[in-house]
Formats: sequence, structure tokens, C-alpha cells
Amino acid sequence: MSKMKALLVDVEKTGLDRIYLGDVERPVVRKGEVLVQVKAVPLSSWEEDIALNDNQEALAEEINKHNVNLGLEFSGIVESDGARFRKGDRVIGSIHFLQDEKTLSEYISVHEDYLALLPASLSFAEGAALPVSTETAYIGFIQLAGVSRNKEVLIIGANGGIGVYAIQFAKAHGAVITAIGGKDSLDKLKALGADEAYDYREVAASDLSRKFDILFDLSRTMKFEDAQQLLHKDGIFVNANPQLVELTPETATENNPYLFVAHGKSENLEEILRYVDARQIVPVVEAVYPIQQFKLAFKQLLEGTRLGKIIIEF
Repeated sequence: MSKMKALLVDVEKTGLDRIYLGDVERPVVRKGEVLVQVKAVPLSSWEEDIALNDNQEALAEEINKHNVNLGLEFSGIVESDGARFRKGDRVIGSIHFLQDEKTLSEYISVHEDYLALLPASLSFAEGAALPVSTETAYIGFIQLAGVSRNKEVLIIGANGGIGVYAIQFAKAHGAVITAIGGKDSLDKLKALGADEAYDYREVAASDLSRKFDILFDLSRTMKFEDAQQLLHKDGIFVNANPQLVELTPETATENNPYLFVAHGKSENLEEILRYVDARQIVPVVEAVYPIQQFKLAFKQLLEGTRLGKIIIEF
């Protein structure tokens, strides 16, 4: 079987030195999947956590599950005919976070139910910036929180890969949006649709003098007990990282729903692309790096000052 290039992890090293460009076997296409030549992959908090994790034993246990462990979503070109997609199709999508090989490699085999056609109007970098982040924001705000006109919404961590889309979805549905993010991003957050934007170093959520209908926390710090004082009586708190606050589908409630996107769905992506077509959602790309400059991409990721996605292109 032929080899392919992929970004790999050496658990014996620390920091960015543990990320390297190496060779692994090309994937085997299973039933229901198609082979995709990867064109672009965004970095996320998953890659950040791996780069910063110096617990070698825990990291090794995670890394040993797959050959490729970096990258959760992608854009690319289909290389094999499937039931729904054909060779040559431009697609975007994601893998199953818990089960599949990750995406920072030249080729991936991915289930067709996780894919959608990439519109001709979008570049591969723009398309790659969409799947997981937009689906998380879409499910969190629209399916779980039921955002609607004049709802008072607070988004914490608004300048990240999910937050920039949460703002846009909320705006598309007529909500009144308060965003907390990085100082350098405040004007851009307002341009995306935030009515008010605050620097997280100067204004904490608890400093705000009013209550909200929906609180969407992307900072990975807040629990429901913390959020309740900021919410109206029937307000909804959505945390994009439920595992960090020990929330499960069984313990979730209508006001504290469980949000975890293990994999994307074609129907969600297709609905999101209708927002894109209507210009209600625009891809947000901070920077694009060729694969040879992956360390620069990771360095910028770890600096934490981005607006939207940092993309690596093959």
C-alpha cells in the first residue's frame, strides 16, 4: 500500500516539537465511505490541547488509537465514487471524532453522511473553515437554544472558530448580541453582527448589569451554576465543552442542554450552506499556511489572538 504525508505526533517530545510531517499508509475505503484528497484543514482547540499536553502517558494513550490524530474537518476532492458523491466532487465535511482517523493528511476515507458539496463560490480554505464550527453553533443556537428575534444573547469566547459563527446565526435570527472576546477582535465582532463587544481582559460576564435569554460559553470555563445568575428565569445555558463540566445527555435539561458534535451531518451542512448562499453566514479565516509551514500555523494558534480559523493547506 502506498504512503501519504500527514502531520503526526511524537509523544516523547514537548510543545510544538512533538508535531512533525511524516509518512503513514493511505486509508482503506470502507463501506459507506469515499476517499477524499484533502485540500485544506483548520486548526482547533483539539490541536491546541495536543500541542500543550505534556502528560506523555495520557497523550500516548490517546495517540495510539489512530495513525493520524490531528484535524477534525476538511475540504477536498472526492477520489472514489460512492453512493452520493462522485470522483471529482469538491466537498467539505468532518470525521467521527471518537472513531475515525483525523484529517491532517493527504487523503482520508470519510463516511458520505458527513459530507456536503462545496459551492463553487467558496475556496477550499473558506470551505474548510465551516463544518465543525458552524455545525456546533447551528446546533447550539438554533436546535437547542431556539434563538429568535429580540432574544438577548451573550457569547463568551466570541472570536474563536465557533464564536464567529454563533454571532452570525444569532444575527440572522434577529437576536440582540453581546460578545466577549479578544481586544483586537472587537470591531470585527461588531462587523459580524455583535451589538456590543467587550475585551475579556477588562469585562467579565459577571460584570454585565443585565440578564440574558441565551448564554453560549465557548471559553471552556463556565458551569451552569455560574451562568444562572446571568440568565432570565427561563434562560438557556449552552456550553460547547460539556465533558469539562461533567454534563451528560442524562443530566442535561431544557435550560442546560447537552452539546457535543461527534461528527457532522450532511443535512446540517446543507442547511448551513443555505445561510452561506443567502450571505447570512460568511466563512471567517484568520490565516492560511501551506503544509510546509505548519509550525507557524500552530504557533499562531497557541498565541490565541485569532478571529475565526487558521487553515493549513496541502
